[in-house]
Amino acid sequence: MTSGQGQHGEPQGQPPQWQQPGPPPYGQPPYGYAPMPPPGYGQPAPEPQERPLPVRAGLGAFMVSIVLSVAGTLFAWPNWDTFVDQVLAQQPGFEDPQFQESGVDPAAFADTFMTLFVVVGLLFAGLYLLFVWFAWRGYNWARIVLFVLGGLGIAGGLVNLASLGSSPFPSLTALSMFSFLAVLVGVVLLARRPSSEWFASEKWRRSVTP
Repeated sequence: MTSGQGQHGEPQGQPPQWQQPGPPPYGQPPYGYAPMPPPGYGQPAPEPQERPLPVRAGLGAFMVSIVLSVAGTLFAWPNWDTFVDQVLAQQPGFEDPQFQESGVDPAAFADTFMTLFVVVGLLFAGLYLLFVWFAWRGYNWARIVLFVLGGLGIAGGLVNLASLGSSPFPSLTALSMFSFLAVLVGVVLLARRPSSEWFASEKWRRSVTP
């Protein structure tokens, strides 16, 4: 053993690689590094890294989309009768003699349909909010779910663009378009490299934290 080496072959004055204090640099998960012992063996638990701007702004855009979607759903309450009449006008099947002979009241059927639509919309908004919360905590699976939901929202927004101007509620159309733009911004920001690096860093931090 030379004089410049310690007992285990490490250079004097430098701790072994697994004893290097602190987490790896931001955006560089420890891929290729020697296995690190769990905290308690001389290695403190790594501190959470600050969320980069694309993560904060991207999740904020999704929050804006959720708020606008809820506002659009609540907009239906004071205009309920008009919404029901619109559903009846857009479904010519209600005028079919077989449907009328079934004894089902078309207005009652449309009212039930609209009620179910509103309830499902509010439940979906709550589920959406849950995924945003998990993504805020750094869970990459939640970010992937937001990508899927955001893609569906973008597709729906493109369909609404095709029918722009045909809605009898300009305010509701405006809310829908702003929600579409917010989802588009959120997906783009969460897909950027700083966002991906932060989620990878958080995944590594949880893997070494007991």
